[in-house]
Amino acid sequence: MVFWFHGWHNNIDSAAIRYDLLRQFANTNKNAVLVLAETAKDAPDSYGGKLEKPGVFKKLVNDIILNLKNERCIPANSEVGNVILAGHSGAYRVMAYILDKGGIQVQEVILFDALYAETDKFIVWMQSHKTNRFINMYTDNGGTEEETFRMMKQLKENGISYQTTEEATLTRNQIQENEIIFIHTAQQHNDIINKPDHFRLFIELCPFLVSMK
Repeated sequence: MVFWFHGWHNNIDSAAIRYDLLRQFANTNKNAVLVLAETAKDAPDSYGGKLEKPGVFKKLVNDIILNLKNERCIPANSEVGNVILAGHSGAYRVMAYILDKGGIQVQEVILFDALYAETDKFIVWMQSHKTNRFINMYTDNGGTEEETFRMMKQLKENGISYQTTEEATLTRNQIQENEIIFIHTAQQHNDIINKPDHFRLFIELCPFLVSMK
């Protein structure tokens, strides 16, 4: 399951259209479910509501699985598989709280210019399992650069290895071979998701999702 969390002044419909999320996801050819989760609708607010409370994210995941079974979209014996969180800008907060209190294991986190705070929660999650994957794409103009450098410093002090690269020289192998990667881009804050299709690229190369037959 891939969960997308939108940023400020957005909602699930506007984000899906503005960033071509549905087209990008369909083009990954992955056998997974994309969930667009609504938080603070059309507001300058990062608050995740009930999803910040202990165990609520797990309940949401189970509700989705149950509904998919009832609609006969998945077999009746299906269970929760790997869970990926992806989000833009102000989505950092709800994602961090899900890692901290969600009550379910998350295998990969993808931040699109979204590391504003809650850095410690992300680092604790990285350390919780050696195969957890973290992708952070950041810009010079979104306000995330300073916090990204702070995270790198903390990771280095904790003896946790990571890769840094420029978007201009980013390769598919770098994404596949590094559990933690920081990607600097010269693009604008609202362009990095689908100019070009980075959401598609990261999901396509996610090792936790299998391709459609």
